[in-house]
This record gives sequence, C-alpha cells and structure tokens, in this order.
Amino acid sequence: MASEWEVIKNELVFSGKPWFEVYKQVVKLPSGQKVEDFYQIVQPDYVEIVAVNSDHRIQGLWHYKHGVGREHLGLPAGYLEQNEAPLAAAKRELLEECQLTASEWVKLGEFVMEGNRGPAKGHIYMALNCQYSETKLPSDDMEESRLDWLSVQEWLDHLKKGNVAVIGAATAVLLASNELKTRGLA
Repeated sequence: MASEWEVIKNELVFSGKPWFEVYKQVVKLPSGQKVEDFYQIVQPDYVEIVAVNSDHRIQGLWHYKHGVGREHLGLPAGYLEQNEAPLAAAKRELLEECQLTASEWVKLGEFVMEGNRGPAKGHIYMALNCQYSETKLPSDDMEESRLDWLSVQEWLDHLKKGNVAVIGAATAVLLASNELKTRGLA
C-alpha cells in the first residue's frame, strides 16, 4: 500500500475566493525525496444533477462555458455553499437552474475532480420524477441556458459527438444511464 506524502510547507500563492486558491507546497515523498514546488488547487465541492422526468428523459442545459470556449450540453450543477450538505446543494441548484423539484434522489457517487492538484469533490445525484415548481429562486449563473429534455440514447449520441464537453456531466450521465437501465427505465 502506498504511503502518504508529508507536507513540510504549505504557502498560499493566489486567492481567487470564493472559486479557488492555489498553494505551493514542499512535500516529502515516502522515498525521502523532497519536492520543493508541488502546487495544490483548493476549490469548493460541487454537485452535478441528472434530472429525470416521468417519461425517463434527462434535462440538458445547452450553454456556453468559458473554460470550454463554446456552447455545449451540460447538466444542472454548482458549488456547495459553506456548511451546506451535498444533497441540499443538489436540490437548491436544480430549483435555481431549472425550476425543478424531484420526488426521489439517488446518490450516484462522489469523485475527486483532479487527483493530483486538489481535494475538491464532485457529488453526483440523480433526481427522479422531476416536476416544474412554482418556486423560482434567483440564480447566480453568468451564462444563459437553453433547457432540453433528452432520452438516454440522445445523451449517449451527444457524448459520442463531443457535444458534452465537461467530464462531470459525462460521468453523471453515464452513471445515471446505468442506474436507469438497472431499474428498467432506459
């Protein structure tokens, strides 16, 4: 079993709060070797939601993301607020971004976003039997979205075409696709 690295020094070199901070670390490897400039990016955890309606279609958001540099197909998602539980964040984000609520929630997993550079986790949920809500929460999203209900096969086709550009959405849709097939819903 691999041993942990020892952090000898941890220096903040850039703060872009509330989105991220960059730290320069001096670390000692189990072999005794010292690495003087190992960088860590600390970000908040986030949620990614696969919203499924009663017809077993998945809500997609066509939107521009600046990191991708183009419009692509994504899912409702967002950072956890301070001291917010992942499921509470998922419910809030789904309502904020899509004006949807769900009668059943399934946690599909949680994964570290980038294994070498930081501990931030993506918490992936599937929201079943989604319905529109009268409640409208203000959204802090900078991009506009065009909503689209798609079948699992349409999502898989968009994945193959490269229209789903963010790994979190791709992973979430694949996990949800598997779960829906297991339940006989896809």
